[in-house]
Amino acid sequence: MVSNLHEDAPAKINLHLKIISRRADGYHELDTSFWPLPELVDHVKLEVRPHCLQISCSDQRLATPDNLCLVAAKKYATATGITPEWFFHLNKNIPVAAGLGGGSSDAAAVLRLLNRHYQALNSTEMAKLALSIGADVPYFLDPRPAFASGIGEKLIYPDFKFPKLHVLLVNPNFPVSAAWAYRNLASNAIGASHKNMLQALKNGNLNEIVTAMENDLEKPVLNKFPLLRIIKQTLLNNGAIAAAMSGSGPTIFALGNSSTHLHEIKSAIKPRLPACRFIICS
Repeated sequence: MVSNLHEDAPAKINLHLKIISRRADGYHELDTSFWPLPELVDHVKLEVRPHCLQISCSDQRLATPDNLCLVAAKKYATATGITPEWFFHLNKNIPVAAGLGGGSSDAAAVLRLLNRHYQALNSTEMAKLALSIGADVPYFLDPRPAFASGIGEKLIYPDFKFPKLHVLLVNPNFPVSAAWAYRNLASNAIGASHKNMLQALKNGNLNEIVTAMENDLEKPVLNKFPLLRIIKQTLLNNGAIAAAMSGSGPTIFALGNSSTHLHEIKSAIKPRLPACRFIICS
C-alpha cells in the first residue's frame, strides 16, 4: 500500500553565535541561540514505493545522491534495519547555503517523517542519528526557540514565553561555505565573552535583545563579500532596529517594530538591491 506523508522544514536564524573554542576534530564549541522562522519553510513529501530510494526537487540542482534528505533516509534505514522504499519530493523555498539551516532542516524533516511512519527509534536514538548527519540537524527535530552549546547539539528549550520578533531576511542569492567561514574566523575572536541573549529574551526587551546580538562569523564573511556590509548598513540606514548575519551567512536579517515597519524598509531598499531576495517573517 502506498502512503503519502508530508512535513514542513522551517528555516532558522541565529540571534547570537559565539565561538568558544576550536576542537581537535575540526569542529568548534559554540554558544548560540536558534530562532525558528515558520513563515519560511521547505516542504518534504514522502511516498512509500517498493524498490526505490530517490528524490526529486523543485530546484533540480539539489536532486542528487548527496542531498541531505537521502543521507538522512539512508542513515535511518541502516539504524533501524528497515528496507528503504522511499521516494521524496522536496519543494525548496529556503535559500541554499544561506546560514538559515535549510539543508539540516530538510534532513530532520525526513527523520521525523520516517519515524512517524515506522516509530522505530526513541528520542535519544533520533538525536544521535541526527547529529551523525550534521551539527544543526538535532535542533530541527524540534524547531522551537532554543539555546545550544557543544557543536550545536546540546540544546536547552527555555520554558518562558518568548517575545514576538519581526524579522526581515535579505539574501544576496549566492552561497557561502560554512566550512570557509569557520576556517577564516579570526583567532582572537575564539573564546571571547558573550552577552546574555537568554536573559534578554526572558525579559522580552527588544533593546536588550539587540545589545546581545553578535555573530563571530560575521567579520570574515563581510570582509570577503563587501555587498553584505552594504546590505547591513542599508538596512540600518533605513530604520531597522538591528541587523546581523545569520549563521555562516550570507543572509542578513533585520529586526523591526512590526510587520508594517519591515514592509516599509523592504519597499525603501529593494530597488537599490535588485539582485537580492527579501523575505518577511513576522
